Amino acid sequence: MSVVKKTVMAGAAFLIMAAGVLLAGCGTTQAAAGSNIPVTQNSPLSADKMDRTLLCGDSGFCSLTDRIVSGKGAEAESELHTGRTWYADPKADADTADGSKAHPFATIEESISQLQAGDLLYLRGGVYSPEDTIELSGLHGNEGAYIQIAGYPGEKAVIDGSYFTGEDIRAVEMSGTSFLWIKNLTLQNYSGPEEAIGMIMEHSANHILITGCEITGICVDDPAQEDHTANAILCYNTETTRDGAAGNILIYDNRIHDCATGWSEAVSFDENTENVNVLCNSVVNTGNIGIDFAGNYYDDCNAPEVAFCRNCLAYGNYVADCIAASGITCYGIYADGAQHITFHSNVVTGCSGGIEVGAEQLPDSDAHSTGNVQVVNNLVYGNLEKGITIGGYDTDTTGTVFDSSVIGNTLSDNGLKAPDGDGAEITVSKVNGLTLQQNVITNQNDGISMISFEPGKEYVKNYQESGNILGRNQ
Repeated sequence: MSVVKKTVMAGAAFLIMAAGVLLAGCGTTQAAAGSNIPVTQNSPLSADKMDRTLLCGDSGFCSLTDRIVSGKGAEAESELHTGRTWYADPKADADTADGSKAHPFATIEESISQLQAGDLLYLRGGVYSPEDTIELSGLHGNEGAYIQIAGYPGEKAVIDGSYFTGEDIRAVEMSGTSFLWIKNLTLQNYSGPEEAIGMIMEHSANHILITGCEITGICVDDPAQEDHTANAILCYNTETTRDGAAGNILIYDNRIHDCATGWSEAVSFDENTENVNVLCNSVVNTGNIGIDFAGNYYDDCNAPEVAFCRNCLAYGNYVADCIAASGITCYGIYADGAQHITFHSNVVTGCSGGIEVGAEQLPDSDAHSTGNVQVVNNLVYGNLEKGITIGGYDTDTTGTVFDSSVIGNTLSDNGLKAPDGDGAEITVSKVNGLTLQQNVITNQNDGISMISFEPGKEYVKNYQESGNILGRNQ
């Protein structure tokens, strides 16, 4: 059986398989279409089979990232550790502390003040309760000597914000920080009336690695209230030149869960930020959008030529149950005003929407609008209102998405709880240059649109559709 522009199958035997799509009763496997992610996947994917050419950043950073995701992180840690080893322990005696293993510092703050390029700080197991922001802004390593801050192997180091008394609710701040690796820590219980942030990178922060951490309980008091915002991880760079971009950032193998982010996002990159890799993380029950790459808001970076996120990869992430308290439609993974973004091999389920490539703001020119976003090989299923949406949603007030593609994804049973029958597997809005190809789309409800055009096809230009397989999974 050959694959035509749209192949529509119906019946209980329409089965999605990990290697492709089995059209039961026909004896034919269409392995070229659909994601190769097992439909039972309920955790982040491994990066073992990731195409390393997808990585974003300079050669040294990509090489280090490759080693980390290939299981050679311990070897890289050792090579980058060219300086001293320091220790902190919340149970330590502050009167005898010198930062050694025998006499560790009692606080993280005292430990950080000692760090130089190539140093390693181990946080021994226990609960650290800082009363103010942990300030890492003065830390600068170099390519061959990162500064490393890590939970001690085999122990659980917890940074708890329950006793935070600072004015701005920011657990960890990295302003201008460079060549820093944070790993194997737990960050929890940072709440604010209108804003709260777990880890923030600002002012050209670069070569930042955050791996193996757990972040939970980052909340605002009333998440349904507009402009109440919280982020587990945020990069917000207001520098106005390309040389001042924040970038070469790795977010890998972290567990982010049970937050109340209000009108913001759990993991967010905004303004003048480039070369970000968000790989194999779990983002679950965080409120609004799970993972976000944004731009063109001009709030604090009033330089249209750089005020957007670019050259980024989200791969192998598991994003689930991200639903905004306000009731607005939010997506598990989102590109808004960003350029040259790849969403590859992610699993998104149980969110209001699965994946969106949007353009909420009208940029100063089309050259700065959302564009060159590739949505490839993702598994998007069981999201309440939408599966994949691409394009500006308003005919007058939003931008256009340019030169993007949705290829080889599997979508199933999205939109079953959409209000007023508004559910859809794939929604195409204001776009100019879109390829929709080799996707496998199934839904048990005949009333759910497989491919919908909103507000209408007259706002869709240079659109190509081929090899998609559509079926009713009844």
